[in-house]
Amino acid sequence: MFDTAENEDDLDLRLYGLWLSESIVILLGGCHKTHNLPRECINCRTPFIQANKFSSQLTKQEKKFKLQFKKIDSFKNIKFSTKNE
Repeated sequence: MFDTAENEDDLDLRLYGLWLSESIVILLGGCHKTHNLPRECINCRTPFIQANKFSSQLTKQEKKFKLQFKKIDSFKNIKFSTKNE
C-alpha cells in the first residue's frame, strides 16, 4: 500500500491502492484528510484499517496459491496464473 504527502500542509485527499502489477492497481478507498497521520484522521481511520486488512488478506492468498497477476486486456479479461505455470 502507498500513502504519501509531500508536505504536512498538503492535507486534501488520501487514496489507498494496492499495486498488483504494471497494469493492475486496485483502488481500495479514500477520504478527505483532516490530519497527516491516517490513524489520527477521523475521516481516514476506517478506510485505512479496511484497506490494510484487504491488502493483508490478498497478499496471504497470493502467497498461499502462488498467484501472479499479469495484466488486464479489458475490464472483462483479467489474467493471472499460478507461479507453477
